Amino acid sequence: MLWALHSCGVPVRPQWLDRLRTALAGIDPAHYPDGLMNGLAGIAWAADALGLGTEARELLDRANRRVVARATPPSITAWPGWA
Repeated sequence: MLWALHSCGVPVRPQWLDRLRTALAGIDPAHYPDGLMNGLAGIAWAADALGLGTEARELLDRANRRVVARATPPSITAWPGWA
């Protein structure tokens, strides 16, 4: 939601970013797929767009660590960080 507001030019309040930062720190990667459309890579992309680059890099790193052992990407979400 914050990304959508930001993309539409709505100023994102600092307290909203603080709440997002806290939520990202406590995210359980086991509850999300790795990919861009509905997974950790997508969350990382939105976080980076909102200025939370450090948090975004950590999420993308977590997603990438999980896919190293996979032989093929997930059919819908794809590998994080791959075009």
